[in-house]
Amino acid sequence: MMRAILAVVFTIAAVPSASAQQRTIESYYFACKSLADVAALIEAVKKNDDAAFGVISKRVFPDSSCAMLSPKEIVQVEQTNSAGQQCVRRAQGPVCLWTDEAAFRPNPEVEQWRKMRGVK
Repeated sequence: MMRAILAVVFTIAAVPSASAQQRTIESYYFACKSLADVAALIEAVKKNDDAAFGVISKRVFPDSSCAMLSPKEIVQVEQTNSAGQQCVRRAQGPVCLWTDEAAFRPNPEVEQWRKMRGVK
């Protein structure tokens, strides 16, 4: 009986660590608590819509609902949805933030956008 209980305890303890995958960010990319916020930020950037970007960024960045992931940053992937978006946790991060698979690939368009805006 004791063996069965220990087996269950070890199985439950192993599941979270087995499901989290460590990955390296390859491009500057947004990650947010809300999938809708990620989509809105990405859409504003794609359309080069500074007004829309300003509206959403004023709402999500001061309260830490979103963050900018940086190249070479290592994150833990905790969850993936059916659309391929991934919920990642930064080192010492208190919450899981949703991002797109594009964050894990180099993206020259993002670099071009950052240079145009003077973002370092």
